[in-house]
Amino acid sequence: MNEIAVVYSTLTGNTKLVAEAVAKALDTTAIFDVKEAPDVSAYDKICVGYWVDRGTADASTRDFMATLHEKEVFVFGTLGANPLSPHGEHSKVAAAGCVPADCHVVGSFICQGKIDPKIIEMFKKMPLTNSHAATEENQQLWADAESHPNEEDLQAAMTAARAAFHK
Repeated sequence: MNEIAVVYSTLTGNTKLVAEAVAKALDTTAIFDVKEAPDVSAYDKICVGYWVDRGTADASTRDFMATLHEKEVFVFGTLGANPLSPHGEHSKVAAAGCVPADCHVVGSFICQGKIDPKIIEMFKKMPLTNSHAATEENQQLWADAESHPNEEDLQAAMTAARAAFHK
């Protein structure tokens, strides 16, 4: 069996950047966009990258994860919010929970990423009573997210991936 494949879903390019860093850290050239519907049956270790949608992995990634069986899985993702916030922690746990029970989750990682400008425009139209509305605090979060994932995030992802697979 081949050793490690990296499969990712990306909306704004954030998760692709992290996936490339993870692949580099694990010295694999087997990197696939989930849209390619990759056949990973020949790999015993899979790194799965997602972007957070409503507090968990995006639908394409969840669908891909459901096809995995008897694999060692490292799960990584990006989100617009602070990854250390309750939402960030919940999202990381929820995404890892999408991996089938007959697989072994060997590690997980999440970092902040730029937010799709279309999403920000949608947030700006929401009433201030909505948790995603354009409050001063949210606008600062959106501004902070613009610089992510940064080099520090990518290095942290590489470290987490190596630790997950003892490399």
